[in-house]
Amino acid sequence: MDDTKVGSEGKSESQPEDVAHQGIEALLAGKDHVYAAALKTKVEGMLATVTPGVVKGAMHEKMAKRKAS
Repeated sequence: MDDTKVGSEGKSESQPEDVAHQGIEALLAGKDHVYAAALKTKVEGMLATVTPGVVKGAMHEKMAKRKAS
């Protein structure tokens, strides 16, 4: 995924230790999901709950395409 938009840009927005910390806190609190540390990711996650599946699928497809070399 390093050669995709989502794989390369996401790494610069959230530090692994922050994401892991939030995941463990959510697990211990009994939550079934958590949004990563970056504000952008949190907003995208909240919007995903009201976005139609077809739109989310198209967005994910675009973000997961390999970058041109």
